[in-house]
Amino acid sequence: SILPVIPELPSTKRINEERPMYFPKEIRQLVNAFIKEYETTNDRFYDEVADLIQFCRSSGVRPGLEPLKIKRFQTRFINDPDNPSVPVLTFQLKTKTKPSHTISMHPDFTHNIYPRMMSRYSEDNINAEDYGFFPLEKNRDKLYQRISKNFTRISQNEKLYYLNDKERPFYSIRHSFITNRINKDVPIQLVADASSTSSAVIQSNY
Repeated sequence: SILPVIPELPSTKRINEERPMYFPKEIRQLVNAFIKEYETTNDRFYDEVADLIQFCRSSGVRPGLEPLKIKRFQTRFINDPDNPSVPVLTFQLKTKTKPSHTISMHPDFTHNIYPRMMSRYSEDNINAEDYGFFPLEKNRDKLYQRISKNFTRISQNEKLYYLNDKERPFYSIRHSFITNRINKDVPIQLVADASSTSSAVIQSNY
């Protein structure tokens, strides 16, 4: 009998090569562009996408449905034994590889971005069971498509979408998180834990 031909699937390394990272100054440029779009249109969607970009660059989460499915009750502050006077903001979520994964946020996100998130819908009837991002939007798949489409559009407008002829969609923000921490000599296992992946994947691709 003739064995079926199994199509070649792209390896993680190849995918990573085809989706290069954004540099920190470029992420700032994107965030500012979304905020400017909000100021122009008065559509808070763009302001909230700016916060979502900051969230993804600070946490190692997979940009997409993972952060969009976090609900408000999955947010909490915990004590840092090394700095007990400054609580650490954490989010609990389900990831591609873990049914329960906790991410700890950078202090800049905790002090500057998170309060904006919480105050944005203060006049709406939002409760702990509602989503953290875009709580009034019920269709998460449709919402992500809108985010992805506008991310690509604004990145292209800012002349950032292509690097060495390779596309940098929203998911490339995750590569930025991992690469930046590897470059700062953060232990690979810590980077892998923060990104909900394995140290073997980090070693083979970064």
